[in-house]
Amino acid sequence: MKEEKFLEQEDKDMELEDQLMEEADSEAADERMQADLQEFAQLFPEAAAHPEDIPEVVWAAVRQGHTLTGAWAAWMIAQLKRRKAPAHTPFPSTGSMRSAGSAHPKRDAFLEGLDG
Repeated sequence: MKEEKFLEQEDKDMELEDQLMEEADSEAADERMQADLQEFAQLFPEAAAHPEDIPEVVWAAVRQGHTLTGAWAAWMIAQLKRRKAPAHTPFPSTGSMRSAGSAHPKRDAFLEGLDG
């Protein structure tokens, strides 16, 4: 009889310990989520101000365990790679040199004489 009570108490203690561990894990997860949201708001204030505009693919990555900050950054990089300009070009093009000035510049008579 004492052994049964002991085993029952041990089971209750284990259940309580499991519950406390789950609560601790949940609290830690909440703290990580809050830290991620703060970081996201710091790094991407425009996106944080309009969470309804965040694409579903980003939210799907968050549901899979990625941080919001990491998922957003990965999505932004993918968007940049889709652009036509090569990613390795550090500066944008200044445009066509043909478009600057007249298509038929005035010819200098002196230079024409030199060119022959």
